[in-house]
Amino acid sequence: MPPKKSTKSLPATADTTPQQNNQPDTAPKLMSVVLAALREEEESGSTNNSSSDSSDNDEEITNTADESNPEAGEEDNESDPPQEVPIAVLQKRAKASKNAATPKSFAKKTTEQGSDAGNPPTAPVPPARKINYNLLFFSAEDLACCNPKAGYLILGDDIPWEDFYAHMKIKACDQLFPNQPVVHNNSFDMNFAIARHVPIPLSLASAADYAHLTNASKIKKNPTIKVSLTSHTPNLEPGKENIATAVAPAQDNGRPELKGPAEKKKKSRAPRETNILPANFAINSKIRTLWEQWECNVTSCKSDFCFVPAEGLHFPLGHGHFEKWAAAILRGDNLASMEKLPNILLFDPVSSHTAGSKSPLLQARLNVITKEKAPPPPPAAPVVNVILPNDMFNPYQHP
Repeated sequence: MPPKKSTKSLPATADTTPQQNNQPDTAPKLMSVVLAALREEEESGSTNNSSSDSSDNDEEITNTADESNPEAGEEDNESDPPQEVPIAVLQKRAKASKNAATPKSFAKKTTEQGSDAGNPPTAPVPPARKINYNLLFFSAEDLACCNPKAGYLILGDDIPWEDFYAHMKIKACDQLFPNQPVVHNNSFDMNFAIARHVPIPLSLASAADYAHLTNASKIKKNPTIKVSLTSHTPNLEPGKENIATAVAPAQDNGRPELKGPAEKKKKSRAPRETNILPANFAINSKIRTLWEQWECNVTSCKSDFCFVPAEGLHFPLGHGHFEKWAAAILRGDNLASMEKLPNILLFDPVSSHTAGSKSPLLQARLNVITKEKAPPPPPAAPVVNVILPNDMFNPYQHP
């Protein structure tokens, strides 16, 4: 019985050993084929993810090859058929091809994203902020006042300069030129200031000035800008059509119209002798004589020169009195003298103390003036006359 067992076992070993020796020859070939296919796929895809997947597949294939190798495996695996090795490799290859397809699609996605990544996405545009403009209107009359006209306007910081200027011009036309049909661009000036950022008023006359305004307003969270609009006479160029004459703004507030600066007047000074006419030398000398005679020395009197009649109060004399009095004396014909006043209207208050008051013509004129100035007499009380009959009380008498 034992020798039979030995004879049967020898052919089995002879059959198995060649198969075991042929397995390491077929496994490297299959591995090389799979690796070549994977390399072609890697070259076509050329992505990091595909390379990582192929490396995983290589590790799986090497593991299968190690399992098929009898020297590295256990002796219990001798019962496994030798055909299972290539079948397992083909299954792994199919899985690898499926897995390799995913990196291709992923590579397409990454390349598409990469095309977008070449141009980095721009940051989202922030919404336009609203700027509050406090408006002050200064006309030629308001410049002299402490409280000018005021208003407000809210606009976005993304509007262009032309639209901003159009809004300001509409406000200026409503406040500064309400009755003017045509308002030119040079009819008013604009200045702006921002509290604690642009304290000094700056000019606002061009797109560059407006750009500086918007940049300065970005410093504050809720910007409020003070804009001053001042009117002035426009510089109209000659030779152009449709040029309306400048119309002064209407005075709706009841204030008097202010005039421009008054012309400088020359200071008064005593005339030179060469500038005095020859006919005035005699009058000037006569006036000096009257000053010396009728100078008032009473301390309680308010006037420096007074005519003091024999009976009556002091009559103050001025430059007009002395000029008329001196001219009447120089005229002669006994119209006036150093003691006699001329018979004119300036000396009527003291005419009762002079000889001129006895003139009948002057008296008649004075009477007419007093009658005109006198108030009308009050109307007389009504008078009612009642007539009674003689026998009215006879029935009431005793018989």
